Amino acid sequence: MEADETTNEEDENLALGDAVKSLREAVEHRVKAFEEKFSLSKLPYKEKKEKKPYDDLYELGIIQPIMLKKLNDIRNTITHEQKYPSGKEKAAITELLEFTWYFIRSTDSFFGRNISGIIYCPSDLLDWFDPGDPCSEMEDPFDGINGNTSGCCVIDISAQNDWEIQIRGRELPIALFSKTEKDGWLELNCYDLNDEPTIGVNDFLKMEDEWTNEDDEREDRERVMRMDQCLISGEKIKSFEGNLISPPEKLRAIIKLYFALYMRY
Repeated sequence: MEADETTNEEDENLALGDAVKSLREAVEHRVKAFEEKFSLSKLPYKEKKEKKPYDDLYELGIIQPIMLKKLNDIRNTITHEQKYPSGKEKAAITELLEFTWYFIRSTDSFFGRNISGIIYCPSDLLDWFDPGDPCSEMEDPFDGINGNTSGCCVIDISAQNDWEIQIRGRELPIALFSKTEKDGWLELNCYDLNDEPTIGVNDFLKMEDEWTNEDDEREDRERVMRMDQCLISGEKIKSFEGNLISPPEKLRAIIKLYFALYMRY
């Protein structure tokens, strides 16, 4: 009888250990899915020092570290020290089961939908459009603004393209732009400035006056002249496109908002 009880206890401990391993594998699988879809290792504001796979998820507010650390600690004890949990630890393992379940369920929205960016509009358009609403996968996000795009802008975010952040805007005040670098302002590599209905930016911007394509030198000079004329006259920028390149804290804030949109619905 005593031998049977001992055997049952050992079997139970092994089963608990296998459960912990399975929970850890489930979390790891979801984290790998994040990397495959969002290329977290290529976030543009990351420091050069190597981070653990979960650090970015912590920073983005997607996962909390306390329960994950408990899960990792128990799993490492099993794997590296061959020490299996006992029946006394059932309650703790049940908590880890619930943590894993909630983590998987709370992140399902990241893989069931695609957000291409963020749309910003003036306050007088709020009656029919929600600023900050995620862009759909439509070819032109402005199709959803009933044709009234004055003062609106789109931030297109491409995680798979090394986290390129493209800003497009229409009819934006020239006071939001500067040809010289200013502390705290967003910095753009502006590659299109013309009268076509392209799109723009949300807050303070810096136009980077660097033209490198020799074939387009004449057109580039015309853009610079139009920019100068706008600065002198106070006219609005009718349209422009550019890539956001700095500062890192602004890149981080925009990307964090981008991820927050996945959790809104």
